[in-house]
Amino acid sequence: TQDCATEEDLPPPNDEQEPPETGKITNFPSNLLYQQSKDSGWGTGAQFNAILKNQGQTTLSNLRIKFQVPPSTIQIWNVAVLESDSSSVTVGLPSWKGSLTPGETFSLGFVIQPEVEPSVTFISVTAQ
Repeated sequence: TQDCATEEDLPPPNDEQEPPETGKITNFPSNLLYQQSKDSGWGTGAQFNAILKNQGQTTLSNLRIKFQVPPSTIQIWNVAVLESDSSSVTVGLPSWKGSLTPGETFSLGFVIQPEVEPSVTFISVTAQ
């Protein structure tokens, strides 16, 4: 037989912890545009598409952005996952991409379960 956890075995929920606000896009510098849109939703999950655009005059590298969601499952593609836990994923450009030249656009996508729009926070970038 396999051992299975029952509700009695699980720790009580932490009711004091506030869930992160959803749908906010914060801290992005004026030379880096981030836009996301929901492509489809099915009640228990949703697929989003997003773009990053270098609107400045210099090449951008070492990009880091963080997706924050209430405890959920997130599957993300076309980026490198740098850190993750049950409520956030920090990503950067994949090694094959490396940087964004002036005027260049880069696309990524993700699926989130349950259906909720993530908050996205700019962390850092290097201008060359």
